[in-house]
Amino acid sequence: MVKPVDKTVDQDLEEDFSDLVPAEDLVDDEPKGKVENEEEPKESSFADKVNDVVKDMTQNEDGTWALPEGEYSPELKYAAVAEKRYRDAQSALGKAKHEATTTDSENKELRKKLRGKTQVVMTPEEVEEMESLKFSNPDAWREKMNEFDKRAAKELDTELSEVTEAVSQDGEIARRREVFKQFNTDNPDFQLTEEMLANDIPPRILEKLRDGKTTFEEYLEESVAYLKTGKRVVDEKVNTQPNLSDVGGKEKASEDAVKQDAEDSYENEIF
Repeated sequence: MVKPVDKTVDQDLEEDFSDLVPAEDLVDDEPKGKVENEEEPKESSFADKVNDVVKDMTQNEDGTWALPEGEYSPELKYAAVAEKRYRDAQSALGKAKHEATTTDSENKELRKKLRGKTQVVMTPEEVEEMESLKFSNPDAWREKMNEFDKRAAKELDTELSEVTEAVSQDGEIARRREVFKQFNTDNPDFQLTEEMLANDIPPRILEKLRDGKTTFEEYLEESVAYLKTGKRVVDEKVNTQPNLSDVGGKEKASEDAVKQDAEDSYENEIF
């Protein structure tokens, strides 16, 4: 006789899974909070903003740099232009150094070749003497010949140095003209002219440039500073009749005389 079953299979399964939560009840309708470790986007630093502006700057036909379209604070505008100028200067400096190194190497090689092809130039008397020594005293002939070789090499070095100096001066004059032009481009609020430098700048400022105590760039900066603040205003009411005690001249040249001398040599000193 079959024993009756106490529970059906469905009842048994229902009891075993009664503690489980329905899938639809697992859905969370409430908005989730901020995920841990999620970083908020950082605001660009001032340096990053400057770099972003610089990379989109364009150069006008007159050589000035224009900012890309947009609203920028005065600080950002100034920093971007300054950074662009700095990068351009560094790039030009690197190029100039490379060209200078290349030119120097070329000059050394050319000097070596020229020395190897140097011809000894002798007077008729020296030629006669050397012909006599060549057979009568070969040692004296060789010693004398070495002296002629040294003399020829020295004359060649002198000639090459003069050429190098002339080329260097021409190059410096051309460089100063470019610096002068760029200086006015970078300072549109105050335009320097060659006439100002020749007539309005005191000799003491020019002397520092001539003596190598300042660079041409520093000379321009000091000249502008003098023109803006250094000039003395002469009162038109002051009696300007000459002092008769000075008619015969002074032991020291007047400032006007020195300025005139500086003006006369301006082209050679500055440009």
